[in-house]
Parts: sequence; structure tokens; C-alpha cells
Amino acid sequence: MDDTIELTIEGLVSEDGHVRLSDFLSQLSALRNALQQMEGLAGSGKQAYYRVVALRHDSPATVVLERVALRQRAFTRSAIPALLGAVQEIASGEVINPDRKLLASIKALSKPVGKTVRSTRVRWGDLVEHFTPDLNIKVQSLLAPESTAMGSIAGMLERINFHASANRFHVYPLLGPKRVACLFPARLTDLAEQAVNRYVTVRGELRYRSGAKFPHEVDVSSIEVMPPEEDLPRLSELRGDAPDATSGLSAEEFVWKVRDEW
Repeated sequence: MDDTIELTIEGLVSEDGHVRLSDFLSQLSALRNALQQMEGLAGSGKQAYYRVVALRHDSPATVVLERVALRQRAFTRSAIPALLGAVQEIASGEVINPDRKLLASIKALSKPVGKTVRSTRVRWGDLVEHFTPDLNIKVQSLLAPESTAMGSIAGMLERINFHASANRFHVYPLLGPKRVACLFPARLTDLAEQAVNRYVTVRGELRYRSGAKFPHEVDVSSIEVMPPEEDLPRLSELRGDAPDATSGLSAEEFVWKVRDEW
């Protein structure tokens, strides 16, 4: 698939489908900012620039941008599918710890829709994403002030990232949120690397979005790695492990004694 992204803006009926110049420029600027921010998140330094390769006005107005890599590499991640993927996650409510500058650019693309423009959409190949008023509401919620509390999260540790000192991994709990982003200090790097694909308990400052029941991010202060399942004792191996647990009473007498104490 080629490295082009198409921005289409449809004007209001009251404007005969034409787009106001201020809206056209602000939408194009917001898309440029979003792409540049995705480039920064994908790697260190400036990865590419964008040029206009098609521009037409046949109601709706459409501009096509082409990504041009600054350096020839065996593999260079494109910001275009990454941006559309981020929009999909926000729309579905599955986004985890989005970049606030990126959110601001996505908000700038969605905010005018229904007010000064009729619709805004971007297309990459067969994939099309619409910037809607509902998307704008979700972005505003993500930008709302957060609350914090000390606590812990337990689950499977996956998707660790050391690139450009990101020091980030994700924990996938058995219950609660789908996944939680975890930011860890350099002193825990070796332990975090050893814990990949293991069950862990991370402790630290939990961050909650406004109205959220579960945290979306943790500033990690400690990591406890659970032993592999094959190293855990079986129930049969625990038999007779505490022979004096009932103080000489039979199991039936011990249960009745405990009930009487309640």
C-alpha cells in the first residue's frame, strides 16, 4: 500500500458544500500536526516530511499528502496507519495512555464537524476514519484532569519498550481493565526484562481518568514477579504440610470449634 493519506472536508449545506478557508487551513494543519506527532512517537528524530500530491475541489474538498522518508531504511514505520489506528482505539474506547499533543490534534480535526463543516474524514487505502462529534466528546474525556492513588495491579506483563528511554510495558489483568500502561524507572529495567510474559504485581501511583473505575497507567515503584506455574506446588503436595494446624482435633471438631468462635 502506498504512503499517502487523503483528507476530505465537506462544507455545510448553507455554504453550498464549500469549505471556509479558515476551516480548510485549520483541518490541514491539525492533520499535519497529528502525523508529525505520530512520527515522533514511532521513533527518535524527524523521520519524514509530507508533500501535497493531489488537490481538488469538486465538493467535497480533498487533499492528498504523501509521506517521504528522509533516510532510506530497511524498515521505517509509517505514521499514517499508526494515526488511523490511534483514532480507531479512541473511537472504540480501547485507547491506552494516548499522547496529549496527539489528542489535541485529533480534537482539532473533530471539533468543527457539525458546526462549521459537515464532515471530515481521512483515508489510507481502503481504511477510512471519520472525525465525528462523538469522537470529539471521547477526546475531551481523555483530556480531562486525572486523579491518582497509590495501589497495585496484577496480571501478565507484555509489550515492553525500551526505545528512546520509553521504559514502558503493559500489564494485562485477569479482571478489570483490558490492559494498563506501566512506566518504570531505569533501576527496574533488568527486572522488567526478566518478567516479560510472566505474571507480576506492580505497585506504584495509579492514574485514573475522570469517572473511570480502573486505572489506565501506573508510575511503577516496584515489580513482584510471580513464579512460573510449573514451579507452584500441587494440592496433593500440600497434604500433611501442617500436621498440627487443627491442634490435635479431628477435621469435623476443628470446623465446629471455628464456627462456635464466630
